[in-house]
Amino acid sequence: MERLLKNANDYSDSPQLARMESVTKRWLVETLVIPEISYYRLFDGALRQEQLNATILSVLDNFLCPSAPGIVKVIDLPAPNIEDEKSQNDGRDWIDR
Repeated sequence: MERLLKNANDYSDSPQLARMESVTKRWLVETLVIPEISYYRLFDGALRQEQLNATILSVLDNFLCPSAPGIVKVIDLPAPNIEDEKSQNDGRDWIDR
């Protein structure tokens, strides 16, 4: 606690004080509400352009507004196609060399 009361010019290189300083600078919150959006709502080809625009703006608002958490949880994801996933090159081919 005394570290919080010291002048900013008095910072020390001590690992113990550095650890305490990093803890006090975190964003601590009791609850965090993460907005959810359906995968099908984002990629539904049947949506009218106005509905799609409203959905996109809603997602952007959740990322960019100062009071927004900056994250969105995408729900209702389709099950992965395992065979397609196995056959794709995801850039890890250099590991086998």
